[in-house]
Amino acid sequence: MCSRCHGFAKEPGLLAERHPELPVVVRVGGLSAGDTETLSTR
Repeated sequence: MCSRCHGFAKEPGLLAERHPELPVVVRVGGLSAGDTETLSTR
């Protein structure tokens, strides 16, 4: 996971918790789509 995604990773979950009425659609893309490890550990 890139540093930009890693730094933003918890905000969508917080938004969904605070506003359960909002629909959530996960769209995957980028350098390491779906990866949960930071790039520096590879």
